[in-house]
Amino acid sequence: MRQDENWTKVSIHAAKFGLLSYITPFLIYNSILQLDPEEFGGHAELLNEGQMPALGAFFSSWIH
Repeated sequence: MRQDENWTKVSIHAAKFGLLSYITPFLIYNSILQLDPEEFGGHAELLNEGQMPALGAFFSSWIH
């Protein structure tokens, strides 16, 4: 496999991770929990709360 093909795969998987890590919590707190984001500092605060643990889990699974 060529080097540029490998980076393309990595980019695609990183983009999927990014989308899922923002869309999933948004759907959970907006649809299921029906939270008012303004009580917790807005949408950005709620979405960013779990980003570092999610990124750590992503890198841990990637290294494995």
